[in-house]
Amino acid sequence: MAAAGGDRMTGSVTRLTVSQLGARTRLAQGGQGFVYTAPGIAMRQVSGMVYKEYLATLRPRVDVAVLESMPEFLARLPDGMELLSRAAWPCRLVEDAPGRVSGFVMPSIPGHFSVEMQLSAGMSRSLASVQLLLNGEEFLANRRIGLTDRLRYQLLLDAARTLDFFHGHDITVGDLSPKNLYFSLSPPQVYFIECDAMAVAGRSVLEQMETPDWQIVVGHPGEEKATVASDSYKLGLLALRLLVSDQVTTDSRRLPLAVPALVRTLIRAAIDEGPSGRPKPADWHDALGAAAATATTTLPRKPKPAPPQQYPRQGLATQPRPTPTWQAPAAPPRPPAFPPPGSGPPPGWPGPLPPPGLGTGTGPRFSGRQLFALVAVAVVGLVIAVLLWGTPEPPSPGSGRPTTVGPGITRTPETSPANSVAVGKSPNGVAIDPGAHLAYVANSVGNSVSVIDMASKAVAATIAVGKSPSALAVDTDAHTLYVTDQDDNTLSVIDTNTRAVVATVPVGKNPSGVAVDFGAHVAYVANLGENSVSVLDATTRTVTATLSGLKGAIAVAVDPGSHRAYVADRDSNSVSVLDPATHAVTATITVGKGPFSLAVDPLSHNVFVTNINDRTLSVIAGATGAVTPVTVGPHSLNSVAVDSATHTVYATDSGFGEFAVYVIDANAHTVTTTIPVARTPRGIAVDPATHNAYVTIDNFDAVTVIAR
Repeated sequence: MAAAGGDRMTGSVTRLTVSQLGARTRLAQGGQGFVYTAPGIAMRQVSGMVYKEYLATLRPRVDVAVLESMPEFLARLPDGMELLSRAAWPCRLVEDAPGRVSGFVMPSIPGHFSVEMQLSAGMSRSLASVQLLLNGEEFLANRRIGLTDRLRYQLLLDAARTLDFFHGHDITVGDLSPKNLYFSLSPPQVYFIECDAMAVAGRSVLEQMETPDWQIVVGHPGEEKATVASDSYKLGLLALRLLVSDQVTTDSRRLPLAVPALVRTLIRAAIDEGPSGRPKPADWHDALGAAAATATTTLPRKPKPAPPQQYPRQGLATQPRPTPTWQAPAAPPRPPAFPPPGSGPPPGWPGPLPPPGLGTGTGPRFSGRQLFALVAVAVVGLVIAVLLWGTPEPPSPGSGRPTTVGPGITRTPETSPANSVAVGKSPNGVAIDPGAHLAYVANSVGNSVSVIDMASKAVAATIAVGKSPSALAVDTDAHTLYVTDQDDNTLSVIDTNTRAVVATVPVGKNPSGVAVDFGAHVAYVANLGENSVSVLDATTRTVTATLSGLKGAIAVAVDPGSHRAYVADRDSNSVSVLDPATHAVTATITVGKGPFSLAVDPLSHNVFVTNINDRTLSVIAGATGAVTPVTVGPHSLNSVAVDSATHTVYATDSGFGEFAVYVIDANAHTVTTTIPVARTPRGIAVDPATHNAYVTIDNFDAVTVIAR
């Protein structure tokens, strides 16, 4: 590797200085730091180099000895160029002062790991995240992505071979997920990034983190991260989700009929078996090769549109399935699903609610403070926060010209979003206390909650909580904030006056959503990892009941008027309605594909549900349970919030290359405005006093304020 100026020798591989990198241009920002072009660095047989600079606050946690061993490992590896063809491996450490490591240089992503897609602005070529491929035929057809079944198997085969190569050299990926994986369709190959997060000989540069919905600790609690066994589990997940065209499923019964029996067996064993019973990547080679040889080469096609008056009721089984050779556990009895819109409420539905109003009718009375506090808390799941690397061809500093990052690929260098507040690492959910003029933000990588003074738009405090906080709910009258700690399987209870954690309550596995019933002094926690809901007595801070038998319980919301709780069952494309007295499921409402987040309008009692696996927002009528589908954006919707006073719904879109917040008329069920935001919007909440919306932006560790 050549560089201008003198290198500094520390081990078997010399270090570089920041000045040797040349005139850098920022390409992207992620949870760990920034990625820049490095035009002053050249390496044989590599198209270009980029520089990853760690955040200053993260550097004390970086194990420099382990990081230094990675380029040393590369230098002595006979298959060094083979490694570089498969992964963006650290090649040299970089110092910003003598003896102080600030980051490292690595190859840019080769240009053929890109794809040309049809976006709303026209055809555009961009880096090809595997996340793109975990979508349905309509999504692929609309974007003109030529993925066939044969290519699916070929990509999986290349992934298995690459993992086999890694494991043969004592490298484990650890955080194996689509956010760390790119693809090429010609030839069919995969390419790994975030290599400094991998483990070499069992050692990692930083503490092992896992992408939500790709966690070994959820599928197999207590199992060690970053092992051959955990990589094998995630290879099985990748195969299942790529073949089913679903980003989050763990149900191998959904595999299409055409999937060969041996591939089915490998997937089931990889996901369901313990470490010793899982197939290793090498065990997949023959089965995937044979499957690719016989698979179809039919390109994705747009489905015929359904009649306008019909809403497709999508379930887990959309066509007959063969009898499996194994028996799945019997599902508990479930109430019948709601009939189609217009056919009337189902038997047992409690009937219409009293007309909305404050302190009128037979319904419960709300204080003005409570009504203000009825803010939709966005429950956030898998959204991509990727460090994008590319072939450097930098413009002059400050020119504002797009940066070339690969053949035919251009991207304008990213800047921090306007009208934003810097918070902790990877902000996720957000909740509002309008009376106190405060916003609370869960920082999923920072393991903290940022408290934002909404008047000054500044962080007033940072509160340490458990691992991977995701969702929040605030009880303004009780001065209490509830935060789900996904990796600790706990709920942090915070006194908002003292800003101290006053209790840590064990709940179910992988708690992903939380909501509070102010009048009943009850909190509900959706536990995605065990398909359950924990019911918490807010006064004693103890779990009084656990509702099991749900399917992918990822989010929960409460209607304060009826005290009903609504749970998004992601894996069954439905919403469960919980009785406020018994906490039992009283009805199941079929919605769109992959319900992900919910918000309740306390005045109309309608429930708004975003469906991450299609482009719809489902509107559930609180009085009847009837569902109205609303087609919103070109991509998958994530979080949702509602402003009752202005009859407005907000939904975030973390789609590929187009990041936006949609403003929807809650009465007309139409999109009125599309607001572009920075990469990647996650949670959203609305201040009912000012009507401003607050959006967490993952890649920039910030919250963007959208003024009404």
